[in-house]
Amino acid sequence: MEPIIICAVISLILIFYLFRDYNKGLVFSLFFLVFLPQNLGVVISESLPVLSIQRIIFIILFFFWIINKKHTDVKNLPYKILFLLIIISNSITVYLSDYFVVSFKQYLSVIVENILLFIILFTSLKDQNEMRKASLYVFNAITIIAIIGVFERYTNFRFLDLPFFERDFVLPREVYSTFPHPIHLGIATAIGLMLSLYFLSDDSYTKRRKLLYLKALTIGSCLYLTFSRGPWLAAMLGILVVFLFGNKNIQRKTLVILLFPLFIMLFSGGVYQYLHNFYWKTFDPYNMEGSSYHYRWELWKKAYSEVSKKPKRLAFGYGLGYHENEDLSGYFQLADKRVSYRSWDNDFAAVLLETGFVGLILYFVLYSKIVFDLYDIVKKRKINLINFGVLCLSVVLIVLFMMMSVRMFSKQVMILFYLFMAMGLNYRVSVNDKVEAQVNY
Repeated sequence: MEPIIICAVISLILIFYLFRDYNKGLVFSLFFLVFLPQNLGVVISESLPVLSIQRIIFIILFFFWIINKKHTDVKNLPYKILFLLIIISNSITVYLSDYFVVSFKQYLSVIVENILLFIILFTSLKDQNEMRKASLYVFNAITIIAIIGVFERYTNFRFLDLPFFERDFVLPREVYSTFPHPIHLGIATAIGLMLSLYFLSDDSYTKRRKLLYLKALTIGSCLYLTFSRGPWLAAMLGILVVFLFGNKNIQRKTLVILLFPLFIMLFSGGVYQYLHNFYWKTFDPYNMEGSSYHYRWELWKKAYSEVSKKPKRLAFGYGLGYHENEDLSGYFQLADKRVSYRSWDNDFAAVLLETGFVGLILYFVLYSKIVFDLYDIVKKRKINLINFGVLCLSVVLIVLFMMMSVRMFSKQVMILFYLFMAMGLNYRVSVNDKVEAQVNY
């Protein structure tokens, strides 16, 4: 089946649901945005960006967002000045770029796929029930993704090998599911574990508890089978946040979930020994695992050495997408000569290279503001519904943590990031209103 036919069928389904009920259509769209691989799309022209399925869905959502007059809530949008400064800074970066076409395509991606998506989600998902429903649809999408990942590990089947996907190079025996890289799959499954904990702690899902535990076990298994240290650590960070700031109910469920890996390691010494050796190799620069870890930090030095060559590059960098033209294979002196690095597996270092210190500082301020504003929710622990705020904070921290060890070129991961960022900030408003109502009462 041709990709254009699949995209057309999905588009018609979403248009039908959005036309009948915008909010239901929106959460249904989120399922497809997270589940479908970004290399499903339509090539219009070599000079234009590929019209991926995510971009097609964005266009449809934007149209219904306008006709449903959701754009009238933009006046209440947080971080308006920061977003405007980022757009201006990126505009200057594009103007100064030596690769104008590449940079301009990335510029459109930042505005449409990041900022505009956040605006649509923030102005649309105001109701707490709609937020829960959106989270459930995303949770189901990640569960299916995890099932595919586990199936791939123990068979010769690869989802991305299906004929209607434009598949990039993949490593044999690696688990990809619907993601462009195993690490990004690991990030999604780490987020899926946080969603498992949230729904397990929700009393309205008591009758489905066995199914929820089965979903959590499947997602956790897929996370393990990615064999990516970063997502494992990110999941631990998320679990720590949930345990420290969640209510007693979610803390109990967290302990139950932790029993699964502890039980496996207790009765399977091989798993424990593998994890132990795998992590200790991280700190040895003379093997593949250790050199992989150290080179991510070396990217800061490489980025700074490049931008410091000229004042304008120090301020605004070399242009969005420039890292794709930087061959790193001759830069790092590695003990293992078989290992060659060509990708910028440090999102923040890549931001410095592409947008300079102006762009890096603006993003740092934006991300810091988001984290502190979401933390403002979890401080109010007397609110019964505080677990949703903890969920949003844990997801945002997982993605930000992973930005230090991978380039965030996965649209699916960034959709999850901006979704929980938008819902968390809206939830913060409702929590503050609830606290104020209790005080006034």
